[in-house]
Amino acid sequence: MSAQLILKFAPVATAIALCAGCVTTAPKVTTTNTLAAPAVQGRAYAASYDKVWGAVLAVLQEEEMTLNVVDKASGIASGVKNVTPSTADMMMGYSVRTLVSATASQGDPGGVKVTLRGTMERKYKKAEWRPDTVTDTSEYVNSLYGKIAARVR
Repeated sequence: MSAQLILKFAPVATAIALCAGCVTTAPKVTTTNTLAAPAVQGRAYAASYDKVWGAVLAVLQEEEMTLNVVDKASGIASGVKNVTPSTADMMMGYSVRTLVSATASQGDPGGVKVTLRGTMERKYKKAEWRPDTVTDTSEYVNSLYGKIAARVR
């Protein structure tokens, strides 16, 4: 090839090479370390059902959860809270939220049993929310049990 021909098409080849990296698609999230859902043990509180139920709702509201299910008769409450994503998540366009479901039941020998389950979800821009299978929520859930205990005393 002649040098003139190479120089003539060099800007076009450079533009094509540069634009190949400009395509924006949702990054594929791959997880190599999937944590099993923590065992759901629950905690028993030696107090009346009304007092424990009130404490559960108060703690979820204190955590700024948007409660989407509250059914005292069945003992089920659940809420969702948007979380400030990490800098890396924000730079990649992700949103993160925490979901907590609570079940309160009478009849446990220790009092009223409360079982909490916490999960995280993420979404990329306007995509569907998907479970975050890497983030361990057990420490957060344990802190909620402690807050309930403090309110029941």
